[in-house]
Amino acid sequence: MLIETSRHRLEDLAAWRRLEKEDEAWASTGAFRDRCFAAIDVIRAAARMGGCYVSTSWGKDSVVVSHLAWTLGEEDGIWLPMAWVRTEPVVNPYCHLVRDAFFERWLVPVYHEETVVLSAGEDHDVQWDAALAAIGRRYGDRWIGGMRASESCQRVRRMELGLSLARSVQPIGHWAARDVFAYLSAFDLPVHPAYAFSFGGSLDRDNLRVAALLGGDGMVLEERGTERGRSEWEAVYYGENKS
Repeated sequence: MLIETSRHRLEDLAAWRRLEKEDEAWASTGAFRDRCFAAIDVIRAAARMGGCYVSTSWGKDSVVVSHLAWTLGEEDGIWLPMAWVRTEPVVNPYCHLVRDAFFERWLVPVYHEETVVLSAGEDHDVQWDAALAAIGRRYGDRWIGGMRASESCQRVRRMELGLSLARSVQPIGHWAARDVFAYLSAFDLPVHPAYAFSFGGSLDRDNLRVAALLGGDGMVLEERGTERGRSEWEAVYYGENKS
């Protein structure tokens, strides 16, 4: 279920509808269902070891993992805490819509948000690490996330070490983007508006992200990058949120 906004163009929505038909087709295959069962098994094994939580950003991958974890809770009665690190004041302005839509239908017993307030001149990595440490003290230092190998060479190397490591568990690590979008379609999960901010389908939705915005008042987060037209893309689809 794509969350539509006034920023979507008619051609954006038309392109999205065409892709939805492909998602529905792949979701009906046995290969896709096998991936889902395997991912739940990875989460189940991690949950039984204790001391872990589900990390979410409310992007497509973490929504899938959140629902897989919810399914485990429904099936086995094993409910994992869920946590989100918000980066203010540059948090993506639509993430909370995904969060709210998710919890309207799929409640979890424990949900926590940790806020990092970024400012120019601060060491953002230190702030981020402090937020993660605070979550770890609450729920354990192993996190279950939505990292996938297909997103970068660095993540390929991470998955070569295995889906479950001492500190992180990545149950959909070997999924392709089409698996993720098929899962969102199959279970009618809320989809962040950004994945249809595609200039009428000219941008590949697989490459669109819901990370924090580049920032205003000169506070550009270097790790977010400005390459491949990101600044221009944000100006079109997030114009009212940029200072």
